[in-house]
This record gives sequence, C-alpha cells and structure tokens, in this order.
Amino acid sequence: MFPAIEIFGKTIGMYSLLALVGAVAVVIFFVINKKRTGFDAFDLSLFLLIIVAGLLIGGHLLYGITQYNLIFLAFSKIGQISFKDFVTVIAAAFSGNVFYGGLIGSFVALAIYLKVRMLGADKNRSILDVYSCSVPLFHAFGRIGCFLGGCCYGIESSFGFTAHGNEFSPDVNDVNRFPVQLLESFLNVLLFVALVIVLRKGLLRGNIIWLYGLIYSVIRFSDEFLRGDVIRGFVLGLSTSQWISIFIFVLSTAMLIRYAVKRGTEPGLAERGTEPGLDGSSSEPGVAENNIETERSDN
Repeated sequence: MFPAIEIFGKTIGMYSLLALVGAVAVVIFFVINKKRTGFDAFDLSLFLLIIVAGLLIGGHLLYGITQYNLIFLAFSKIGQISFKDFVTVIAAAFSGNVFYGGLIGSFVALAIYLKVRMLGADKNRSILDVYSCSVPLFHAFGRIGCFLGGCCYGIESSFGFTAHGNEFSPDVNDVNRFPVQLLESFLNVLLFVALVIVLRKGLLRGNIIWLYGLIYSVIRFSDEFLRGDVIRGFVLGLSTSQWISIFIFVLSTAMLIRYAVKRGTEPGLAERGTEPGLDGSSSEPGVAENNIETERSDN
C-alpha cells in the first residue's frame, strides 16, 4: 500500500491523486466526443462542475446514512455535549464517501443540468451516453486509489498483498488481503471498453446508462463478498452496496426491456434509423442541420 505522497512538502492522499487523474481522463474522453455533446470549453467546465457537486453531495450523504447510529447518538446527547462536539460528531458521520451515493448524485445533477439547458432530446441522449461511458473510466482510477490508500480492502486471503505501517487505515496492516480494488478496477476498464463500442456503433441511444447499471450492479454485488472492511454497513447479511446493486439491476433490466419493447413496436423505427431514448421518444429526421452533421461524423 502507498497511501500518500509528498509533493512540494505537502502530503497528498493517493486516492485524491488518482481521482484527479481519473477526472482528467474523463475530460479527455469528453473532448474526444465533442461532436456528440457539442460542448465547448465553457460548456464542459460548467457541466463537470455540476457533476462533481452532485457526486460529492451524493457520496457524502449516503455515507452519512450508513452512519445513522453515530448521528442518532449525537442528537441523543444534545444538552449533554457542547455544540462544537455535536458538530464534530455530525461532520465525522458525513466525512466518508460512498461510490453509489456519488453515482446517484451525479446522475441527478446531470438530469438537472439537461433540464435547465433545454438542449433538445437528441442532444440530451448523446450527453447522457457519453457520460455513462465515462463513469467506469473514472471509477477504474478511483479503485486504484482505494487500493493504494487502503481505505477499503479485501478479505484475508493467501493470494494478495500485505500492508505495513498504513497510518490512514491501520486495520489493513499486517494481514494478507485479496486485492479486490484492483479486480474491480480491471472490470471497470473492461466495462468502459464495452460501453464505448456500443456508443460508437450507435446502439442503445440514450439508454447506455441502463446497460452500465445492469453490468456494474452484477460486478459490485459479486465483489462485495471479497471485501473485508465492515464500515460499509450490513442489512440481513448483505452490505448497503449489495442492496443498492439489487435495486439498480432490477431497474436497469426493466428499462432495457422497456426500450426493446418500444423499439420493436414503434412503427417505422428501424427504417428511420432512430431509437427511442430515455424518455421513450425518438429523434425525427431533419431535426437540425448541425445535429445531422454530428450524427454523420460520429458514424
């Protein structure tokens, strides 16, 4: 494990550093797909700012929910502890970050962004698809940061790595553990490649989000059994993330079935070469000259 690095005399956590690298990779991916999104530098900067805000709020909020016992304890002690101590306890309860919370928060932020900008159904689908592809790309770097930082770790195993002297996560020290973070990082890379292929082939327009949800929920549900950290919270023998994975799997499956049914029943859809989007609508031919040129150049 390599939890932190010294840069210009300042200690920087490897998770934060790898998350930054992942963010840069996402920016590059969006620049490559500029013709699909229509983003200029200002649009991309605003978009990413809103996404990051949703990611941080959602991630910390869900973490706080998993620490409900600490929150209840703080409120039960009102009048017995100082206001400063109360704030300290509440801040500690929301100090962590849960990926699923950040994921949900980022998509909520994306929905708000698209609603306010009113870019049109066709452009909304393109932006949604590009962003859905970028999620596992960012996540792959984040999971490497988790491995180096030791903030989450695998079960005890004869195969894996042993950390020593990790002051940030002392529970990970001196035990040989399965590198579940690296496994998930690798699977995220494969998922990213698969989604990009779907994107480039023009399939599932506006619905790549559900393909991502379907596949990643299976990945996450499975690799949770290989994790050794217990701070995640458990209900009826399953972790919080596993319950969320079940919900996302069911929702994604239902939406993909809905998409398939809609595509199979809408008259003339195949002949027009269009596909229903997230809202079930389809792009009509001749929408706008710039959109037509964009689609031609993408294919």
